[in-house]
Amino acid sequence: MNDSCDLNLGGISSYSAILLIVAYMNNFNLQQSPHITPSRLLMGFLDFYSNCFDPRLYGVNTLSEM
Repeated sequence: MNDSCDLNLGGISSYSAILLIVAYMNNFNLQQSPHITPSRLLMGFLDFYSNCFDPRLYGVNTLSEM
């Protein structure tokens, strides 16, 4: 069985996932972009949090004013 949803084993909750999505969209002003497709949004989200985001250096901010 996959343990990616088990929070005790390092999984991510749905609340945490929503916070990461909102922070990503606010950080790159994606809520107003008419040319963004769901696939581009997903690929950008996955790329940012897997390759660019370092949780030891940065926090997650869901406020739109940065």
